[in-house]
Amino acid sequence: MIYCPVVNMPDYFTRLLRGNMQSSGNLYRSLPIYFDQIPSLKSLVSHSFSSIDPRLRVDFLLNSLGWHGFRNRLTGLFLHYEEHGKFPPHTDPDAVDDILLIEDRLKGHTPGNFSRTFLLGLYLKMSQLHIQKVGLPQGRELLQIDNSIFDLLDKYTGSKLVKLDLFILGIIHMQHFFGKETIREYIRDGASYPYLFEKLNEQQKEMIMSNLLAYGASIGEIDFFHNKMV
Repeated sequence: MIYCPVVNMPDYFTRLLRGNMQSSGNLYRSLPIYFDQIPSLKSLVSHSFSSIDPRLRVDFLLNSLGWHGFRNRLTGLFLHYEEHGKFPPHTDPDAVDDILLIEDRLKGHTPGNFSRTFLLGLYLKMSQLHIQKVGLPQGRELLQIDNSIFDLLDKYTGSKLVKLDLFILGIIHMQHFFGKETIREYIRDGASYPYLFEKLNEQQKEMIMSNLLAYGASIGEIDFFHNKMV
């Protein structure tokens, strides 16, 4: 059975990964104000970014590193905290290389100004660190992305999806329930998610809903809790 744990991913950061970071957009342009208004982020920049800019100017860091570079260094800090229980004094731009591999592999299927696939990769990495501490429940296996997912997207997905992370989570579960070849045939024939969901038994429905809710709780996706999921 696939298992998605609830992991501690601060909403003040994941909301940036969920959002539209187009450089001309309101969210990107308001980042210096946003960081100034969130004490935790402001303290984190002060603690770990002083070697890049002693004056700790968010606008300077964005101009110097770009949003992705700034994002990657921040992410490395949260990963370090999850593993060691404290934030490091300096950022490590290489700490997210395995997450970037996932994002780069999926970049043709999602708009470039969103970090939803990066967010999924971060969740998977945080889940691994979480499981190292608490262990897996008996009879469960941690959710993973394998090459069959990439192959399905390359062959059958023509449009770019903003919430590609949710689509991937659904496909991984459907592969688990129906088998990889069967789900490939369903997708090839244009089967919808509601159609596939109705073919599941109650235990399977409970599993996928439980895991989607765990993912939503981890990344701060409140739509899971008050909207109908299709």
